[in-house]
Amino acid sequence: MESLSGERRSPDTMAPAIIGIIGGSALGDAFELEEEQARFLVTPHGAPSDPPRVGMHAGVQVAFLPRHGKDHRIPPHKLNHRANLWALKEIGATYVIGVVHSTPSLDPSVRAALSEAAKDAKAVVRDRGVYVQTTGPRLETRAEIAFFKSIGDVVGMTMASEATLASELGLSYASLCTVDNFAHGIVDEPLTFETIRETQRANAALTRTVVAGALERLR
Repeated sequence: MESLSGERRSPDTMAPAIIGIIGGSALGDAFELEEEQARFLVTPHGAPSDPPRVGMHAGVQVAFLPRHGKDHRIPPHKLNHRANLWALKEIGATYVIGVVHSTPSLDPSVRAALSEAAKDAKAVVRDRGVYVQTTGPRLETRAEIAFFKSIGDVVGMTMASEATLASELGLSYASLCTVDNFAHGIVDEPLTFETIRETQRANAALTRTVVAGALERLR
């Protein structure tokens, strides 16, 4: 294979693949990397949510970008998905894991890596389903959930946009969707933001374990 300069390079001397990770609410911005370096860049679509952090995790080169920025400061309806995905591609990511169905479908190899890692972690896994994306940042009403229940399996605010843009950029994308709450009308108890945050904190450790397991399979 030739480099951009025309120099012949063997597979052994090529730079290792970079796996992009977009951290959602459960993973936040606390993903540990070794030899970490922040990459400050501006894309044709503006700045990403936060400077991607490039480093090593379990022997895998990773570019980590918190979807909602540091300290979760950017709500779902104000996310710059174009800038986030462009930044990961510019850094050199070839696979992208999003922590939240598009045409074409989600990447089979990334889906399989996430599913197998989740099963190894003893998580309750649904590896097929229909994702319904809402605009946010507000939660859905009982009437909306009653309708969404007839057409889908899980509701979120971000993944479908990322998956579509990743496909346009030729990035292999799949998403780990954590269930942080039952929607309005599914259970009798009233839904509060604090309840959602408590569940996100409880899911965080398992999410990190699953993502780490997926990295080992994609390396």
